[in-house]
Amino acid sequence: RLVGSEMCIRDRKLSQAIGSPTELTFDQNAALLYVTQEAGGTKPLQGYAGTGKTQTLEAANLAWKESGYEVIGTAISGKAAAGLEAATDIRSFTISKLMLSLLPELTKAELQKSFPDNVGSRQAAYFEGYRTKAWMKNPLGEALKEMERDFAQGKSNANIKLTNKSILVIDEAGMVPTKLMLRLLQECDKVGAKVVLVGDALQLPPIEAGGPFVSL
Repeated sequence: RLVGSEMCIRDRKLSQAIGSPTELTFDQNAALLYVTQEAGGTKPLQGYAGTGKTQTLEAANLAWKESGYEVIGTAISGKAAAGLEAATDIRSFTISKLMLSLLPELTKAELQKSFPDNVGSRQAAYFEGYRTKAWMKNPLGEALKEMERDFAQGKSNANIKLTNKSILVIDEAGMVPTKLMLRLLQECDKVGAKVVLVGDALQLPPIEAGGPFVSL
């Protein structure tokens, strides 16, 4: 564990690398040590909105890269993936693009088995939009459209490969349904890649059945 003087040195290094003053809170420091130093191939990181998950991931990304790891980010929606990359400098993709790149040998139909079915997903997305009175800005509906668009385009050009030196950061993990989460964890387990699940269990639920992030 870091003691006072070591934490000051660490915070100063982070500030220099990030380009702005930074000082991690006690909780952020505990989370940083949890995802970067403690044993375990799957690390769920629960944090409510505004508690500093992004800054913690930014610091973790610097630590991982300095230690020779490749860090890849992913999320159900393109907006979340783009936001993760912009805020943390972690190269990020939608989950559908990631899966199409990791499993090029599978057919579109086989891949879609891991994703929400259209009818049920549309109903869930519509209900969530109706509940929040924000259908046009509903992230569940937008995520579903993006998945369909990715599948329509076919093979991903992202060219992503996972190894035992890979760390996969899944942002907005509370939105990922059970079958899809299982598939992602299986692909990482095959090669010994580490998975960091980041989210808020009180935010939007998965598009389809199951709540693996809450369970984990």
